[in-house]
Amino acid sequence: MNAEDEAAEVRRLANGPESAEEPEDAETMHLRVRCGRNADQVLHRTRELLLTVLRSPAGSATSELRAVVPEWFREACAPEETAEQERARLERRRALSPAERLQQVQDRQWPLESWLQWFTSKKRLWCWWDAQVRNANTVDVTVLVLNRPAPVAALDWAFRAAGANAVEIED
Repeated sequence: MNAEDEAAEVRRLANGPESAEEPEDAETMHLRVRCGRNADQVLHRTRELLLTVLRSPAGSATSELRAVVPEWFREACAPEETAEQERARLERRRALSPAERLQQVQDRQWPLESWLQWFTSKKRLWCWWDAQVRNANTVDVTVLVLNRPAPVAALDWAFRAAGANAVEIED
């Protein structure tokens, strides 16, 4: 993404798309965020987190970003793993069925450093378009897909850390 696209993403995240604005030549992905009667709070907190990171100066070190993300997010993140702990976790994961692996990935708390690396790197192949609270239990989110496959696990973790129960990709 170039600087103009990044500024547009921040604007949409803060205020939603402009009334006549449509995704130009971009594929969209829809997410349904399941909440426990706290959808307004989940969306507010997730926007707060993403805006904090996206408004940070380009090239900010992970240590600088770690200091500015909201405290609630830092507290929700898992402790950083040593290389040996990560190897052991991945080895245990290999023994699981595909369904169990998927469930483990979906339930996993992310270490803050890992989340920041995925969220701020070129690995992020999506950008925010819009979100609406559908009701007290549901937030509907639309992201632009910049390239396929567009892993949204970092966004999933942001919503779950903010209080969501689950994030589902809608077809």
